[in-house]
Amino acid sequence: MERLYSPWRSQYIEGFDKIEGCFLCNAYKSNDDEKNLVLYRGKKCFVIMNLYPYNACHLMVCPNEHIGDFEN
Repeated sequence: MERLYSPWRSQYIEGFDKIEGCFLCNAYKSNDDEKNLVLYRGKKCFVIMNLYPYNACHLMVCPNEHIGDFEN
């Protein structure tokens, strides 16, 4: 099995301050979309860029709230 290695991600793992709570919830609740890399806000979800992606243009589509069932 090949391992995916991306040395630029070590900055993320080793260097950032501890964040209280969920980083996705924090980004959603903040009004600074540019700082948090939020690209779109919808009624049920938002789109955020990954600060340290494995490939170019990696995006995450996230629900606006924590829910227990994927289908919901």
